[in-house]
Amino acid sequence: IVDFDGPNDPYNPLNWPFKKKVITTVLYGFTTMGSTWASSVYSPAINQVSEEFHVGTEVSLLGLSLLLFGFGVGPLLWAPLSEVYGRKPAVLAPYFIAATFSFGTATAKDIQTVLITRFFAGLFGSAPVTNTGGVLGDIWPPETRGIAIVGYAMAVVGGPVLGPIVGGAIVQSYLRWRWTEYVS
Repeated sequence: IVDFDGPNDPYNPLNWPFKKKVITTVLYGFTTMGSTWASSVYSPAINQVSEEFHVGTEVSLLGLSLLLFGFGVGPLLWAPLSEVYGRKPAVLAPYFIAATFSFGTATAKDIQTVLITRFFAGLFGSAPVTNTGGVLGDIWPPETRGIAIVGYAMAVVGGPVLGPIVGGAIVQSYLRWRWTEYVS
């Protein structure tokens, strides 16, 4: 149990200056957007993945499905870890690992690697989505928390909305499908 020394304790996130709270909210929002972005930026690349690895579109679509499956399984791990070890390590470490798996997808030599790395990118990438709500609950008092949650919700929805647009532009350019993973 975390205990603070009175209402003026500077280590209590509720007592942080407003500017620090806003910056923290924006940065956690960007990590969340980056994670949800990875879920959809791959979708315009499905045909190119299918052609490159000589598999059906159903198999290349499995890369999207496995990432989303990882998104579903990951919160079972990350939420309890954030309660035990703190929010920051339970968001930033998995987010970095998810980015590493995205690079693994981008450099994949076969479809199996694409599928495995996409699953683990989703598993680790779900940490910001899972824990950012807890971060906002820790730093914002109930009377102003709603505004922060609206910004967070826009970040969660913004990733899947912008991902296919940017992914489509990347896939249609000379960069090809691998760059959809490099920008994840």
